[in-house]
Amino acid sequence: MEVEITYHKGKLTFALPIHIKRDHLRLVTEIPDEDIVIDSVDKIAVDYQLPSEVRVQAKAMEERFDKIRNLPLPFDEELPSLTQKQKQRIEAFSLRDEIRNS
Repeated sequence: MEVEITYHKGKLTFALPIHIKRDHLRLVTEIPDEDIVIDSVDKIAVDYQLPSEVRVQAKAMEERFDKIRNLPLPFDEELPSLTQKQKQRIEAFSLRDEIRNS
């Protein structure tokens, strides 16, 4: 069934009254890219009336995390050896996966 729904300030409203049998229903819609605003730290800060020093701190944290996220991965040879405990955990996960998939 195709249903017309209007979005207004964070709320979806059906054009006609509809009663849905389930409490939870997943809906998928297409939204044109030009109608989407990507929230930035500054936008969120303004929406929630955060003090400017908090916005500055949040922006600094975001930049710091971006640097960490964008770091290149080290070569395998540069990684430290696995400890015995780590090896046991890897084996345990492998065993669990085998049991689940059998």
